[in-house]
Amino acid sequence: MKKQTGDENEDFSDVQKRADNERIMSEYERIMSELNPNEKLIVEYLIKNKKIVNQEASSLTGLSPAQVRRVFVSLQQKQIIEAVGKSRGRFYQLAQSEL
Repeated sequence: MKKQTGDENEDFSDVQKRADNERIMSEYERIMSELNPNEKLIVEYLIKNKKIVNQEASSLTGLSPAQVRRVFVSLQQKQIIEAVGKSRGRFYQLAQSEL
């Protein structure tokens, strides 16, 4: 039996990390391919900024506040984002199980 060294474990770890990254990227590409352009803008913003409010989304997309709310509802129904808080303090973030 060959004794494993630290280098071999690191190689396996690197392979595992690469496989995990490929799986994540594949899932990201699948999710993004199912979104319309405004939904994509919001998801990409959330990936970089962690949260978004209605006014930010309206400025980002050029949509009215009512249209932005419809986009948020669509993303929530797809379980991509979740709302946090109520009324004026509400913001949206990526759902814990996504991206």
